[in-house]
Amino acid sequence: MNLKQRLDLIIKELGLSGRAFEKVCGLSNGSYSSIGDGVGADKLNKILFKYPQISADWLLLGKGEMFKKTETVNSVDGGDERDVIFRLADIVSDHQQNIARLITEIERDGERCDRILNIIEKG
Repeated sequence: MNLKQRLDLIIKELGLSGRAFEKVCGLSNGSYSSIGDGVGADKLNKILFKYPQISADWLLLGKGEMFKKTETVNSVDGGDERDVIFRLADIVSDHQQNIARLITEIERDGERCDRILNIIEKG
């Protein structure tokens, strides 16, 4: 399930239309429908700030539960926008590390493939 599909589930669970969701979150018209597999930090910040009960891990990664446990929500509800930004920064940092690791693995695999092709071509 991709990010857009998870947002679809959230909107359904909240009983909103895409347009109403945009309005509540302070997103521009068409923002929701234009979300694909990725979304900018500004949009995520607006969504998670407006709906602190949504798990950022679930929304971005599909891990865990859609909504946070009640005690976690209460500690964030009405909280500081900086908290959301810091949580997003941590998630982005983790993703960047994973992407760097995957790129290294792909490069190594490419080098192995090149060596195998050279051996095949030489007979």
